[in-house]
Amino acid sequence: MLPTSAELYEKLIESSEAEKVETLASLFFTTKQIAAFIGKPVDTFVQTLNHKPDDPLTIAYQHGKMKTEIILRFDTNRFALAGSPEALKDMKEYLLKQNISEHEE
Repeated sequence: MLPTSAELYEKLIESSEAEKVETLASLFFTTKQIAAFIGKPVDTFVQTLNHKPDDPLTIAYQHGKMKTEIILRFDTNRFALAGSPEALKDMKEYLLKQNISEHEE
């Protein structure tokens, strides 16, 4: 049986600061909302994300954000392969962005 939303929230409350950041980023909460939830000033949290790539909170934020984005891409890919014109358009855009990024330094 899947946990209830209340159980998931309780688990979030009991988790480490990095786990909180990862979970909230995976749900696409804003940096301002995440900072408030973990009790950090917004500017300090954003500075960490922008200037400290090896900081545990930056890594957690990026992992959380990518986690959901990856899941959504799997779904988009599945819909594209099933014939969805909108999903196919999205996948072509992702491919174009990937090709462009291969030539960036």
